[in-house]
Amino acid sequence: MQEMNESSQTFASDESFLRRIAPEYYDSNTGKVSSGAFQNSSHTNRMSVDWMRLSTVDDTLRDYRGFGVASISAGLCLSLNQEVERAPQEENPAHCDVVGDKPKFVRHKFREMAEYLRYPSVV
Repeated sequence: MQEMNESSQTFASDESFLRRIAPEYYDSNTGKVSSGAFQNSSHTNRMSVDWMRLSTVDDTLRDYRGFGVASISAGLCLSLNQEVERAPQEENPAHCDVVGDKPKFVRHKFREMAEYLRYPSVV
C-alpha cells in the first residue's frame, strides 16, 4: 500500500476550512464581503485556508487585527473544481491550500456559500 504524503490527503465533503477576510474586502455599510476575498495568492493558483479540525477562529485570526473569517467546505471546493491540499507550516500546522483557477464566477460562489463566522472590523 502506497503511503500518502500530507499534500495528497483527501478530505470528506463536510470538512470545513477557515478563510481570513481582510478588512478591505468588507463593506460595513452594506454588510457584504467582496468576492475578492476568495482570490488566489498573487502569481499562484492557491488560496490559503486553515483546516478547521486543527484550528479555531481565534487561531486563524491571531496577529491579524481587524480581519474576519469565513468557513467553506471541501464539498463546495470540489463542486467548483478546486482541490484542497495540506500545506502545513511550522507556525501553522492547520494550513491548507485551495488549488485551482478562481475566475469571477468561482469567487462569487465562494462568497455566496461561505459561512461568515466573524466579520472584519475597522481598526
